[in-house]
Amino acid sequence: VILCSEITIIEEIKFALGELHPPLVLILDQGNESGFVQAIQQGADCVFNNYVTSEILESTIAKAIKTAQLKQELVQTQKT
Repeated sequence: VILCSEITIIEEIKFALGELHPPLVLILDQGNESGFVQAIQQGADCVFNNYVTSEILESTIAKAIKTAQLKQELVQTQKT
C-alpha cells in the first residue's frame, strides 16, 4: 500500500509500476472536493480527508491489500 497526500504521485506510480501497482490510498485536506474527484479518476483506490480515524484507515488498507492480491491472482490466472 502506498499512503500519500499528493494527487500527482498517482500517475507517476501507475506509469512506473503498471497495472499491478500497489493499492493507492490518499489523505487530502478537508474541503478539497475537486482533489477527491481527481484522485479517484486517476486511479486512487481510496481517498480520505485528514480527519480519518486510525481504525477506518487500518480497515481500508487491509481491504485494499486483499483486493490487490486478488487482482494479481486474476492476472496470473489469465496469463496461463
